[in-house]
Amino acid sequence: MPEPNNTLSSADLISNLSNFQITDFVGSADNLDYYRFTLNITSHIRLILSGITQNTVTVSIIYDANGNGNIDFNDTLYSSSAYTSSNATINQTLGAATYFIRVSPSSGTNTNYTLNFTATAAPPSTSSDPGNNLNTALNLGTLYGTRTFTEFVGTADNNDFYQFYLPINTSFSLTLTGITQNTVTVSVIYDANGNGNIDFNDTLYSSSAYTSSNATINQTLGTATYFIRVSPSSGTNTNYTLSLTGPPQPVGFSSWQIQGTGDFNRDGNLDILWHNTSTNQNGAWLMNSNGANIGWQSMASNPTGWEINGTGDFNRDGNVDILWHNTSTNQNGAWLMNSNGANIGWQSMASNPTGWEIQGTGDFNRDGNLDILWHNYSTNQNGAWLMNSSGANIGWQGMASNPTGWEIKGTGDFNRDGNLDILWHNYSTNQNGAWLMNSGGRNIGWQSMAGNPSGWEIQGTGDFNRDGNLDILWHNYSTNQNGAWLMNSGGVNIGWQGMSPNP
Repeated sequence: MPEPNNTLSSADLISNLSNFQITDFVGSADNLDYYRFTLNITSHIRLILSGITQNTVTVSIIYDANGNGNIDFNDTLYSSSAYTSSNATINQTLGAATYFIRVSPSSGTNTNYTLNFTATAAPPSTSSDPGNNLNTALNLGTLYGTRTFTEFVGTADNNDFYQFYLPINTSFSLTLTGITQNTVTVSVIYDANGNGNIDFNDTLYSSSAYTSSNATINQTLGTATYFIRVSPSSGTNTNYTLSLTGPPQPVGFSSWQIQGTGDFNRDGNLDILWHNTSTNQNGAWLMNSNGANIGWQSMASNPTGWEINGTGDFNRDGNVDILWHNTSTNQNGAWLMNSNGANIGWQSMASNPTGWEIQGTGDFNRDGNLDILWHNYSTNQNGAWLMNSSGANIGWQGMASNPTGWEIKGTGDFNRDGNLDILWHNYSTNQNGAWLMNSGGRNIGWQSMAGNPSGWEIQGTGDFNRDGNLDILWHNYSTNQNGAWLMNSGGVNIGWQGMSPNP
């Protein structure tokens, strides 16, 4: 490695995060050494500075919060000093971001030093990063029973927001545990006017967790959509465990959850893909055009660490494939399927760009290849990887940002002009609608739709009754029912197709 430079902008890159070691010099002629490292996922870092032969050398972890290339107030996260008789050590948890290490000698010191650095991934348990405001909150759907999440908050990720719906007036409880540093506050929020902001009196309850004690909230809440905010005190970087408890699961509640749609057995009818969250099994209901599941297609279980993120024909062989994301390693890829439910190959793809999450699939630029729709929960941007049939993203199609309060729920050609459109839902106002797109990534129109029926949530899209129009698949988390709005090309649901409840 070349001589470490003396500013943030010229810092030397540490590429081997698993076991980095370097011996170098600081002193009168070279009074600062800077190194740079990037964490793609929440990680435990361990740093040791040893081998000092004179006076004192201080090592610091720095996060350039505003990216201006200067070390501003609060940019220095942690520091430790090494002496001739003792080493400097820093052991902390940091979020996904780029950081700097500074090695600086005391006045008059001239010494060699040895720097050892390791970063060990500590991936969260959430399927995607909780957003930093109400509009980008991680939507948990209807809250039944107890759900537990392990995540991180800190300098590079200073707020986590979760959203959930309570279907009845009920007792609600919350605990926040596992804090390793300072203080973290958790709050229950109700956005009374649905403006996507936390206004006066929107924060209903708050409690703080410390290294020595947990945060707890026990209250009775009415039927509504609520938000949870987890926010650290200044300078805090810590993992946490959040547990939320709502009403008991209703009779008939199933561990099987809808994952997507597609014609898996190639009979011309749209089928429904399922995953069992308890047993890890996968399979598809083989449907007819009247909403009846007339068969079952078993599939292999989820590989460890991988979650289904979409469906579509990635290699253009006429079979519906399954898109996967690994929440630990950030990898993506597709099972290449045959029409009998067997994955007969694997198509590797690039990893998620930092801050971006998969939202859906479809042929956005009309070249015949299946593309991948993305959303950035930090910047609110949207766009699509333009793919070839070998799993390579060969281009980028930028799109407009999310309208305030709206979230992507699916894709498909709603107005039958041959272009792939984007389905949206507003969790504050309960409205639905679609961006009518062109093949260049521009939304050139809006198609209004009816709001969600009470208790029902969108699960996917597809032509269930084979009339050429894109329909919308629904699930009721209170009654466990399923069904589809049968749509026309003007955004009107002109019929209902009842389906069996979740297995």
